[in-house]
Amino acid sequence: MGITEADAMLAGNGAKGDLAMMNKEGKETIHVDGGRGNLLLGGNGSEGDLALRDAEGKQTIHLDGGGGNLMLGGQGHEGDIGLLNKQGKETIHIDGGEANIILGGNGAQRVTSP
Repeated sequence: MGITEADAMLAGNGAKGDLAMMNKEGKETIHVDGGRGNLLLGGNGSEGDLALRDAEGKQTIHLDGGGGNLMLGGQGHEGDIGLLNKQGKETIHIDGGEANIILGGNGAQRVTSP
């Protein structure tokens, strides 16, 4: 009989589950806080970066904790940013593919960059 699933559960039943990962000096650089639902990356001499990849393994998002930078797109993908109002409607759109910034819409005055 083969294994079809591999799950890991930390805590529950009234206790929170945390996971800490250390560098070679024994200092924490990654902390998963199960009680609060937080993921902390970096510190103790390490930058915290987050890279997301598409289904083909190409990096499309890079959040750089050391420089405070956010890079979206590349590798055949546009990088766009949409900001939503309280009702969940987009009111600001930054279009990396067309190099446009659209302000307004959905009830707000609309302004588009040339």
